[in-house]
Amino acid sequence: MSILEHHIDPDADAVIVLRNPCLEFAPWQDGTSEATTSDAAGAPADSVPDSIIEAGPKETEISVLYYVSSRHLTTASPWFRRALTKEKWTESGKDEKDGLVHIHADDWDSEAFLILMNIIHLKNRKVPREVSLEDLAKFAVIVDYYECAEAVEHFTDKWKESLRTATPIPSTHCRALILWICIAWVFEWEEQFSDSTLVAVKQCSEPLRTLGLPIPERVTEQIDLKRYEAMEHVIESLHGLREKYLDLDYACTQDPDYSFNCGSTLYGAISKEMLAIQILSPRPQIPFTGMSFEGVCAGVRNFRSSSNNNGYRLGYYNDYRHTQAHSCSLTTAVTEVIDNVVSTVGGFQLQPLKER
Repeated sequence: MSILEHHIDPDADAVIVLRNPCLEFAPWQDGTSEATTSDAAGAPADSVPDSIIEAGPKETEISVLYYVSSRHLTTASPWFRRALTKEKWTESGKDEKDGLVHIHADDWDSEAFLILMNIIHLKNRKVPREVSLEDLAKFAVIVDYYECAEAVEHFTDKWKESLRTATPIPSTHCRALILWICIAWVFEWEEQFSDSTLVAVKQCSEPLRTLGLPIPERVTEQIDLKRYEAMEHVIESLHGLREKYLDLDYACTQDPDYSFNCGSTLYGAISKEMLAIQILSPRPQIPFTGMSFEGVCAGVRNFRSSSNNNGYRLGYYNDYRHTQAHSCSLTTAVTEVIDNVVSTVGGFQLQPLKER
């Protein structure tokens, strides 16, 4: 067994034994981690020092010991307070050999855990002034488990400011977006939570994956539900518009006498365009796998118009008195549909979800 020790408190009365620090964090797909940003991509999959890794083969068990003050732990964390005050707590107990209370932990990132211990024990000069998105996500997972977000708030608020510039919330559905949702949730960053969940609603092409991070089911359910509603609203509205053009009673808004030609042309145009972006037949169903709300909206906005200015041309009236081409436009109609739906799509407020 390989062992590394960190003496956080010189008068320690407890030791946290971290067994097998994580070697892979929040894999994106098929057990591999997608690169999030340039700084996150450059970070190793684990933060175990090379000296530990080189001490033996991969299957060698690794333990990292943190010698700490139980008083500091119980002040900062309700989890540790329960662990150190409740009799026969399964994750702690005084060891007869060294007289210290032993608290066991598994799978955390060792460097992120060290940062947390230094903050709790007021070792401020040992705390980094900036962290990457990847490292902050690792830190957030631990903070969430030990229920100590308030104890680290001074540092996380400072990290937030630098992170917003270095690694802004992505505009696409990717691993970095999930890390941002997790971080914003744990540290209760309202603006970042709203912005990141909005991107998820617009850009996800599948039910939201949490990657094993502490993103509650009530959050993923709301994101998925909002996406489903927005997608269904667009598709339902376009099918309704198509049926309107097909209706024998359709009346052209420009000239009722031209209703048949107008409706026929618009019906053919919207049918072809809906077929092209695969929302006509078979009609997409929840969970709309492989389709994003933003992608569908972009496809609809590219529908060719049925006016004489762009694409489909309705032609001229037979009546010699009319010298202008017919002006009913498919583009105008479908753009109104998209704009109406987009206006209803927003990010989520954090506190109402926290209170559920």
